[in-house]
Amino acid sequence: MRFGVNYIPSGRWLHCWLDFDEESIREDLLAIRSLGFDHIRAHLLWSYFQTDPGRTSPRSMANLERFVSLCEETGLDFVLSLFTGWMSGFYFIPAWMRFGQDFRMFSDPACREPQRFYIREIAKVAAKSPAFLGFDLGNELSCVAGRDRNYSMAACDDWHRDMLRVCEEAAPGKLHNNGVDHQPWFGDFSFSRDVLSNTGAVNALHCWTYFTGAYKRRGGLLGTASTRLADYMAALAKAYSRDPRRPVWLQEFGCSRLWCENPGESVEAFTRKTLDALPKIPDLWGFTWWCSHDIGRQLTGFQDLEYDLGLIDAGNRVKPAGELISRWIADFKKAPRVPAPRRAAMICDPGRNGGDFRDSADRFMDLLDRGIDPQIVLPEHAEDAAWLAARGIEEIVG
Repeated sequence: MRFGVNYIPSGRWLHCWLDFDEESIREDLLAIRSLGFDHIRAHLLWSYFQTDPGRTSPRSMANLERFVSLCEETGLDFVLSLFTGWMSGFYFIPAWMRFGQDFRMFSDPACREPQRFYIREIAKVAAKSPAFLGFDLGNELSCVAGRDRNYSMAACDDWHRDMLRVCEEAAPGKLHNNGVDHQPWFGDFSFSRDVLSNTGAVNALHCWTYFTGAYKRRGGLLGTASTRLADYMAALAKAYSRDPRRPVWLQEFGCSRLWCENPGESVEAFTRKTLDALPKIPDLWGFTWWCSHDIGRQLTGFQDLEYDLGLIDAGNRVKPAGELISRWIADFKKAPRVPAPRRAAMICDPGRNGGDFRDSADRFMDLLDRGIDPQIVLPEHAEDAAWLAARGIEEIVG
């Protein structure tokens, strides 16, 4: 299992790409490495890097070169999120991508070549690094898709395939993926579940108990729906995959003190209980916590929620949750756990009543509470003996 964090710089947030402090970033990366993490997911704010359809910012690109060197120096592998037009409550869409009020990132074929150019330019800096793991197309592009006035799922899927193709050409054999939030998995929006589960190298999942509403549904922050959310989302994603051993990457999850509403709830208790459940997930590539560092209070424009999500504070002091995760990683490395085979499966019907996801999540959690760790199958595979056998499924339950 790989262990990582989403990197938020301690001093300048992601504005660091314009205002790069090499020593501060080195200290950040060393602090991350000291906790036992082996990789980071780093976010390139798109508008800071591609200032024109045919031009990248020389300053941002030079800073990226220095950043790659720092990752190598500190022993951290890295993934780069490319088209990050959405981050922590703000949009970072390049001005040239907006035609007046008309945003056509996904729907207009004329916008494609500038985006291909951008991938190739970033790859020139990153792809040859031994620390480079791959490209994430962009942080939660599902949040950006709805701003395209000519939006359609078919257009988003076509864009997704095209951009992953260019990623593979520019950096062959890497962990290229599309790090969407929960919306495409729980509804028919932006990218299809079929294309997300069968293209790229991995199913990248963002399993936020707050934004999905899971922590309100079943036992609060420490309830099954909250602490086993990643298990459900991983099983759902694998139900759509034609490869029974397709890897799953828990790319984002985390916790805020603001969600601790009931007695006994804390960020540390949630962290421990969630981490203890992760080794039960089949084919888990690894996890990447959100996030490394708190946002400094000298930056005043964020919602209160965003400031305290880090494992390390803005002064580079490790917080209790960071210490807990560090111990957990060390213990796991000493005694790795292997997920048990999942012989039982339940059916999820996405075509029923506009989508069966809330109902299937409740049924999934019921089974977990009964001591059954299930897989998920779609109705069309429920009687497909070859499909079930390839996944080791012996019975349908729930």
